[in-house]
Amino acid sequence: MISILHSLVLLLSFSLSVLATPTSIDRDTNAYRLSRGLPLKKPLTPFNATRTAVKRQQPSGAPQTGNYVITYNNPAKRKRSGNLYVAPNSAIGVLSYTSDQTSAALIKTPGTGAFSNSAIQIYDSSSATWQHFYTVKLSTGTSGYDISYITSSTGISVYKQSASGVLGYDWVASDTQYSFSPQMYVAIYAGYSVIVGAYSTSDLTNKGMTNIEPVTITFTSG
Repeated sequence: MISILHSLVLLLSFSLSVLATPTSIDRDTNAYRLSRGLPLKKPLTPFNATRTAVKRQQPSGAPQTGNYVITYNNPAKRKRSGNLYVAPNSAIGVLSYTSDQTSAALIKTPGTGAFSNSAIQIYDSSSATWQHFYTVKLSTGTSGYDISYITSSTGISVYKQSASGVLGYDWVASDTQYSFSPQMYVAIYAGYSVIVGAYSTSDLTNKGMTNIEPVTITFTSG
Protein backbone atom coordinates (compact mmCIF):
# COMPACT_ATOMS: atom_id res chain seq x y z
CA MET A 1 0.00 0.00 0.00
CA ILE A 2 2.79 2.37 0.94
CA SER A 3 4.59 1.74 -2.31
CA ILE A 4 1.44 2.41 -4.34
CA LEU A 5 0.77 5.64 -2.43
CA HIS A 6 4.38 6.70 -2.87
CA SER A 7 4.11 6.08 -6.60
CA LEU A 8 0.95 8.18 -6.83
CA VAL A 9 2.64 11.06 -4.96
CA LEU A 10 5.62 10.94 -7.29
CA LEU A 11 3.34 10.86 -10.36
CA LEU A 12 1.32 13.81 -9.08
CA SER A 13 4.49 15.80 -8.36
CA PHE A 14 5.79 15.14 -11.86
CA SER A 15 2.50 16.20 -13.44
CA LEU A 16 2.44 19.46 -11.50
CA SER A 17 6.01 20.22 -12.48
CA VAL A 18 5.13 19.70 -16.16
CA LEU A 19 2.11 22.00 -15.92
CA ALA A 20 4.11 24.70 -14.11
CA THR A 21 6.92 24.66 -16.66
CA PRO A 22 6.17 26.52 -19.96
CA THR A 23 6.69 24.44 -23.06
CA SER A 24 9.07 25.42 -25.80
CA ILE A 25 6.04 26.42 -27.96
CA ASP A 26 4.73 28.78 -25.25
CA ARG A 27 8.15 30.40 -24.91
CA ASP A 28 8.21 30.98 -28.65
CA THR A 29 5.09 33.17 -28.70
CA ASN A 30 5.21 36.96 -28.84
CA ALA A 31 2.93 37.08 -25.77
CA TYR A 32 5.50 35.12 -23.73
CA ARG A 33 8.38 37.22 -25.02
CA LEU A 34 6.56 40.46 -24.14
CA SER A 35 5.85 39.18 -20.63
CA ARG A 36 9.61 38.67 -20.18
CA GLY A 37 10.59 42.01 -21.67
CA LEU A 38 12.04 40.38 -24.77
CA PRO A 39 11.80 41.78 -28.30
CA LEU A 40 9.19 40.42 -30.67
CA LYS A 41 10.06 37.63 -33.04
CA LYS A 42 11.15 38.46 -36.56
CA PRO A 43 8.19 37.99 -38.97
CA LEU A 44 8.35 34.87 -41.08
CA THR A 45 7.21 36.91 -44.12
CA PRO A 46 8.73 40.43 -44.16
CA PHE A 47 6.40 43.32 -45.05
CA ASN A 48 6.62 44.31 -48.71
CA ALA A 49 4.90 47.61 -49.58
CA THR A 50 4.80 46.77 -53.28
CA ARG A 51 2.48 43.87 -52.58
CA THR A 52 -0.19 46.06 -51.02
CA ALA A 53 0.11 49.23 -53.12
CA VAL A 54 -2.26 49.57 -56.06
CA LYS A 55 -0.35 49.87 -59.29
CA ARG A 56 -1.28 53.07 -61.10
CA GLN A 57 -2.41 52.79 -64.68
CA GLN A 58 0.20 54.20 -66.99
CA PRO A 59 -0.87 56.31 -69.98
CA SER A 60 -1.08 54.32 -73.16
CA GLY A 61 0.69 55.51 -76.26
CA ALA A 62 -1.61 53.52 -78.53
CA PRO A 63 -4.22 55.45 -80.56
CA GLN A 64 -7.69 55.58 -79.06
CA THR A 65 -11.03 55.80 -80.83
CA GLY A 66 -14.22 57.30 -79.46
CA ASN A 67 -16.33 60.45 -79.65
CA TYR A 68 -16.02 64.10 -78.76
CA VAL A 69 -18.71 64.94 -76.21
CA ILE A 70 -19.97 68.54 -76.20
CA THR A 71 -20.99 69.77 -72.75
CA TYR A 72 -22.82 73.04 -72.17
CA ASN A 73 -20.90 75.37 -69.86
CA ASN A 74 -24.20 76.67 -68.45
CA PRO A 75 -25.19 74.19 -65.68
CA ALA A 76 -28.92 74.82 -66.12
CA LYS A 77 -28.69 74.26 -69.88
CA ARG A 78 -26.53 71.18 -69.35
CA LYS A 79 -29.02 69.66 -66.89
CA ARG A 80 -31.99 70.40 -69.11
CA SER A 81 -30.59 69.33 -72.47
CA GLY A 82 -27.84 66.81 -71.68
CA ASN A 83 -24.78 66.23 -73.83
CA LEU A 84 -24.22 66.73 -77.53
CA TYR A 85 -21.67 65.03 -79.79
CA VAL A 86 -19.42 66.26 -82.58
CA ALA A 87 -21.00 65.08 -85.82
CA PRO A 88 -19.55 64.66 -89.33
CA ASN A 89 -19.47 67.48 -91.87
CA SER A 90 -22.79 69.06 -92.68
CA ALA A 91 -23.92 70.22 -96.12
CA ILE A 92 -21.82 73.38 -95.75
CA GLY A 93 -18.63 71.38 -95.21
CA VAL A 94 -17.97 72.00 -91.52
CA LEU A 95 -18.42 69.79 -88.48
CA SER A 96 -21.83 69.83 -86.89
CA TYR A 97 -23.28 68.44 -83.66
CA THR A 98 -25.99 65.99 -82.70
CA SER A 99 -27.76 64.72 -79.59
CA ASP A 100 -27.77 61.18 -81.02
CA GLN A 101 -24.57 59.33 -80.13
CA THR A 102 -25.13 56.80 -82.91
CA SER A 103 -24.76 59.69 -85.37
CA ALA A 104 -21.61 61.04 -83.72
CA ALA A 105 -18.36 61.32 -85.63
CA LEU A 106 -15.81 58.58 -84.95
CA ILE A 107 -12.64 60.19 -83.60
CA LYS A 108 -9.11 58.79 -83.27
CA THR A 109 -6.48 60.45 -81.09
CA PRO A 110 -2.75 59.64 -80.83
CA GLY A 111 -3.15 58.34 -77.27
CA THR A 112 -3.85 59.37 -73.71
CA GLY A 113 -2.30 62.35 -71.98
CA ALA A 114 -1.73 65.87 -73.20
CA PHE A 115 -0.55 66.45 -76.73
CA SER A 116 -0.51 69.24 -79.28
CA ASN A 117 0.19 69.62 -82.98
CA SER A 118 -0.66 65.96 -83.34
CA ALA A 119 -3.04 64.28 -85.70
CA ILE A 120 -6.52 64.20 -84.21
CA GLN A 121 -8.41 62.26 -86.84
CA ILE A 122 -12.05 61.93 -87.83
CA TYR A 123 -13.43 59.09 -89.92
CA ASP A 124 -14.93 60.13 -93.26
CA SER A 125 -17.47 57.46 -94.15
CA SER A 126 -17.98 58.80 -97.68
CA SER A 127 -14.36 58.11 -98.62
CA ALA A 128 -13.77 55.42 -95.96
CA THR A 129 -10.61 57.25 -94.84
CA TRP A 130 -9.30 58.94 -91.72
CA GLN A 131 -8.91 62.71 -92.07
CA HIS A 132 -7.68 65.43 -89.70
CA PHE A 133 -9.39 68.18 -87.78
CA TYR A 134 -8.74 71.47 -89.53
CA THR A 135 -9.38 75.14 -88.83
CA VAL A 136 -11.36 77.19 -91.34
CA LYS A 137 -11.56 80.94 -90.88
CA LEU A 138 -15.06 82.36 -91.36
CA SER A 139 -14.18 85.99 -90.86
CA THR A 140 -12.59 88.45 -88.47
CA GLY A 141 -14.99 89.46 -85.73
CA THR A 142 -15.59 92.99 -84.48
CA SER A 143 -13.24 92.20 -81.58
CA GLY A 144 -10.37 91.90 -84.05
CA TYR A 145 -10.08 88.14 -83.52
CA ASP A 146 -10.94 85.51 -86.09
CA ILE A 147 -14.11 83.41 -86.03
CA SER A 148 -13.26 79.87 -87.04
CA TYR A 149 -15.02 76.63 -87.91
CA ILE A 150 -13.90 73.05 -87.43
CA THR A 151 -13.77 70.89 -90.53
CA SER A 152 -11.90 67.82 -91.73
CA SER A 153 -8.98 67.80 -94.14
CA THR A 154 -6.01 65.76 -95.27
CA GLY A 155 -3.80 68.46 -93.70
CA ILE A 156 -2.20 68.11 -90.29
CA SER A 157 -4.30 69.14 -87.32
CA VAL A 158 -3.53 72.30 -85.39
CA TYR A 159 -5.82 71.21 -82.61
CA LYS A 160 -4.59 70.05 -79.23
CA GLN A 161 -6.01 67.93 -76.44
CA SER A 162 -5.28 68.41 -72.74
CA ALA A 163 -4.46 65.61 -70.31
CA SER A 164 -8.11 65.60 -69.25
CA GLY A 165 -9.19 65.17 -72.88
CA VAL A 166 -10.46 68.71 -73.55
CA LEU A 167 -10.20 69.85 -77.16
CA GLY A 168 -8.85 73.29 -78.00
CA TYR A 169 -6.35 75.07 -80.20
CA ASP A 170 -4.13 78.14 -80.40
CA TRP A 171 -5.45 80.19 -83.28
CA VAL A 172 -3.07 82.64 -84.90
CA ALA A 173 -5.00 85.00 -87.13
CA SER A 174 -3.45 85.37 -90.55
CA ASP A 175 -4.22 89.08 -90.81
CA THR A 176 -3.65 90.21 -87.22
CA GLN A 177 -0.94 90.03 -84.57
CA TYR A 178 -3.18 88.20 -82.10
CA SER A 179 -2.72 84.67 -80.86
CA PHE A 180 -5.34 83.25 -78.53
CA SER A 181 -7.25 80.14 -77.47
CA PRO A 182 -10.84 80.65 -78.60
CA GLN A 183 -13.88 79.74 -76.57
CA MET A 184 -15.76 76.94 -78.30
CA TYR A 185 -19.46 77.48 -79.07
CA VAL A 186 -22.36 75.68 -80.70
CA ALA A 187 -24.68 77.87 -82.73
CA ILE A 188 -27.09 78.02 -85.64
CA TYR A 189 -25.79 79.79 -88.75
CA ALA A 190 -27.80 80.12 -91.96
CA GLY A 191 -30.01 77.30 -90.72
CA TYR A 192 -27.11 74.90 -90.02
CA SER A 193 -25.80 73.62 -86.69
CA VAL A 194 -22.15 74.62 -86.36
CA ILE A 195 -19.27 74.35 -83.91
CA VAL A 196 -17.30 77.56 -83.87
CA GLY A 197 -14.39 79.13 -82.03
CA ALA A 198 -14.52 82.84 -81.24
CA TYR A 199 -13.24 85.50 -78.89
CA SER A 200 -16.68 86.53 -77.68
CA THR A 201 -20.39 85.87 -78.12
CA SER A 202 -20.86 89.32 -79.63
CA ASP A 203 -18.60 88.37 -82.57
CA LEU A 204 -21.00 85.54 -83.40
CA THR A 205 -24.13 87.60 -82.85
CA ASN A 206 -22.83 90.29 -85.20
CA LYS A 207 -22.24 87.60 -87.79
CA GLY A 208 -25.91 86.60 -87.64
CA MET A 209 -25.58 83.44 -85.55
CA THR A 210 -28.32 82.41 -83.11
CA ASN A 211 -28.80 79.86 -80.32
CA ILE A 212 -25.21 80.55 -79.23
CA GLU A 213 -23.99 78.49 -76.28
CA PRO A 214 -20.42 78.23 -74.89
CA VAL A 215 -19.35 74.60 -74.62
CA THR A 216 -16.49 72.32 -73.62
CA ILE A 217 -15.52 69.50 -75.99
CA THR A 218 -14.04 66.41 -74.34
CA PHE A 219 -12.80 63.16 -75.83
CA THR A 220 -14.42 59.95 -74.57
CA SER A 221 -13.03 56.61 -75.68
CA GLY A 222 -15.37 53.77 -76.43
